[in-house]
Amino acid sequence: MWSKNTQKYLEKILNHPGLSFKKINKYKYLLYYNELKWYFWPRSGRYQKISSEGVVSEMYIGELKDFYHRYLTGELDLSENFGKTWSKEDDDILYDMIDLAYTCRQIAYELKRHPTSVAIRLVKYFDDETLHKLLTEDMYDVPVRELVDWR
Repeated sequence: MWSKNTQKYLEKILNHPGLSFKKINKYKYLLYYNELKWYFWPRSGRYQKISSEGVVSEMYIGELKDFYHRYLTGELDLSENFGKTWSKEDDDILYDMIDLAYTCRQIAYELKRHPTSVAIRLVKYFDDETLHKLLTEDMYDVPVRELVDWR
C-alpha cells in the first residue's frame, strides 16, 4: 500500500510536536501547525495551503519528506512556488522573458521558482538534449536566448 519511506514521513508529519490534524476522508487530511493550515493528500504528496481567511492555494505536489522538512522542521528553504504546477500564465512569462534575453536565474526569481525548475521547464519547451546539457548551474547566468542560439 505505502512505501516504507512514505509511511515513515507520514508518521513523522502526523506525530510532529504541535501539529494537529483531522482526517477528512480516506485520502485527505486537514493539518494545523503554528497558525498554518493545509489540505494534505499523503498518498499522492499533494497539498494546498489555506489562508487565515479560508482561501485555498493552488495545488502543490512533492515528496512527503520535502513537506516535512520545509514546513515542520524549517530545514529546507525552498522557493515559494516549489512543487507548484506551471500555469499557462507562468509559461507566457517564461516565453516573454526568453525573448527579453533573461537568464535562468532571473526567470526563476520572477516566477519564485528555483533555477533548476526553470531549466527543466526550458528543456521541455525546447525539447533539445543539447540544451539540457548546457543548463548546468554554471549556465544559470547566461541569457537563455544565447543558449538557444548557441546550438
